[in-house]
Amino acid sequence: MAEAAPATPVASGGDGVASEESETQQPDTVLDETRAEGAQRRPGSWPVAVTEAAAATALACQEATGAAGSPAQDDPAAGQDDTPAHDGGPVADEEPVPDEERSGKGFDYGPFAVIDGRRRAHLASGKVIPCPATSVRELVTWAADRPFGTPRLHPSGKDGDPLIVLTADAVRALGLPDREDGEERALPVDHPVIADLAAHGWEMPQRGNKPWFSAWVRIFQRVQRGRRSVQLAILPWGALTTGGWPLPVDPDTRRPASTVPDVVRFLSIYSDRVMTPVSSTAVTGQELMSALRPATRAWRDEGSGKVRSKWLEGALHLPVDPAPAEATRDHPLAAGRDEKDPAQVLQEEALKWWRMPTEEERQLPFVVGLDTMLAFFAACNATPMGTCAPYEVQQPAFDKKVPGSWLEDLSGVPTDPLLPSPFTPDGSRPTGWAWYETHTIALAAELGHTPRPMRGYLRPSEKQARAMGIAPHPDRYDDRRPDAGPVPPFGQVPYLKPWYEHLNAAYMETMTCLGAVTHPDGTPLTPPEFLQAMARMQEPTFRAEHPTDLLVLKAIKQTIKGAIGKYRQGPQDYGRRAEGTNARWKALDRPDWRPDHRAAILARYRAVMNRKLIATAKAIGARPLAVNTDCIVFASPVPDILWLTGHKSGFTVGPNPGRVKLEGVQSMDWYLQVAELNKNPASRIKDGRTDAAWEGK
Repeated sequence: MAEAAPATPVASGGDGVASEESETQQPDTVLDETRAEGAQRRPGSWPVAVTEAAAATALACQEATGAAGSPAQDDPAAGQDDTPAHDGGPVADEEPVPDEERSGKGFDYGPFAVIDGRRRAHLASGKVIPCPATSVRELVTWAADRPFGTPRLHPSGKDGDPLIVLTADAVRALGLPDREDGEERALPVDHPVIADLAAHGWEMPQRGNKPWFSAWVRIFQRVQRGRRSVQLAILPWGALTTGGWPLPVDPDTRRPASTVPDVVRFLSIYSDRVMTPVSSTAVTGQELMSALRPATRAWRDEGSGKVRSKWLEGALHLPVDPAPAEATRDHPLAAGRDEKDPAQVLQEEALKWWRMPTEEERQLPFVVGLDTMLAFFAACNATPMGTCAPYEVQQPAFDKKVPGSWLEDLSGVPTDPLLPSPFTPDGSRPTGWAWYETHTIALAAELGHTPRPMRGYLRPSEKQARAMGIAPHPDRYDDRRPDAGPVPPFGQVPYLKPWYEHLNAAYMETMTCLGAVTHPDGTPLTPPEFLQAMARMQEPTFRAEHPTDLLVLKAIKQTIKGAIGKYRQGPQDYGRRAEGTNARWKALDRPDWRPDHRAAILARYRAVMNRKLIATAKAIGARPLAVNTDCIVFASPVPDILWLTGHKSGFTVGPNPGRVKLEGVQSMDWYLQVAELNKNPASRIKDGRTDAAWEGK
């Protein structure tokens, strides 16, 4: 981290993942979840003080308060490299308050502070204030006692925690290692900093019953109603430069290369447009989903005066197992199945396909690539997704409005031989029964097929379930929220719609700042002007003039991509899983581990893309030569894509998700040379590589 000022003692702070609100500024501020009276916290393994200083601190604290810090809960997300440890759900003393009874809380200092080596805190507003703390514990207390944070994104959600970012100079002054070696980069459990925090009632998430103090860590303290917490991001340990974050590093030392003002500018824009970072971009995107669709709301029972929880419709409430065909290869439900058999495994993936040109296409001098803007993200908008566990139904009547997986034979559906099959991820024709997501079957129906599924794993709404004669699963309860009653047995909504709208606004605002949406007077760019604007973004002069917005754009894209990938996160602890290959792992205990949601996104995108390919072929006779996920290659008479766009139901040039830009232009000879290597030309049309030492996109 580049800083001009010399290092002097300074304070440190903490970070975490799930947002829990601070209680210091407003004692009556609410936490939105409840817990059964007398609920037991899982035992932790807090270390005793390991130095004289820490021991003295612990003794003084105990004499003053008469109690030591309570142990942290076990981490339900442990063993995942890019997921920081969580500290579980509501705690015993939390008392939720109905939305209408909540008092406002100020956040005058903004969402974060960047601490430099001169005991100064740089705020999002540009202000610089003193930070008198000389230890991590003092810094966390200082941050929790001040109006840092962000307002909740949903009336029943949680306010965002303060984020305290530590530079290399600040890290050294606080007694933390400047840079931890090794893959995990976490403090040893007997480190004096951890002991000092524990002695003063501060806790942190755990992994394997051990405190986990890493580059992203939340440090929290239980108070009378709820808790207060602070999130730390430690720059020299990789925060904001790894895990999808785009801040640059020195190519020689691999240390952060951004100055403090650089970090402040980036965080200020990202926090304002998206949310305050909580860990990797993937985890941040996942937390944004939960923040926009909280599982419960609080309400006050007028008879007893007690506050109770109520399940909110349209949220993910408890972890559920997928359908056997939807399970990933490591899942317990996948044990013993043939991973290559589509009748056993749902194979809704991005399309990767190519073919040799026809003689007529070989006469065209160019090949051009269309790149779909935020392809999978576009498929998130208004896509119905189940919120309940799947229901197995034999020979169900197909309904395109019911999310789920269907066992169907699409081998007889007629398709254009020069187009990829819309039913498989490699573009080959199906050969028999296979599992498909709802959107794929719906496309087959549009092409003339009459669906007659043999079996389905469906997630209907209550109304749809009644119409299909589906009886509800046995009631399920959450032990932490006994007053909430049973979890809704049915449910399907456009779950990601608020997430899409929130991130799309952030993305479009960023693209506007980069001059790729409108002219300065607000008039929209024409398609040729948009293509020119996108080409300009690659110019060194432009990139030097707009470094922050380009970094924010990259971070938004990584937030989207990573969060969708989290829907089917695999195990990260192969070396420690003595139970065997198909043993459960921690991610399966999250309500948002939903491979069916990811399948719906990919199936919808592939269906939409195939509709556009069919429409383009119908309008101008052009058919693709190759597809690699979001890049589509056509033979072309000109080095341009405009002639391929603007047709009814086809491709449209523009910045919006789902529209297209130019990915690259090469010669037809280049295409044939790459095809001779038996490689997909769509994966290399941008850089034009033709060598045999191939590394796919």
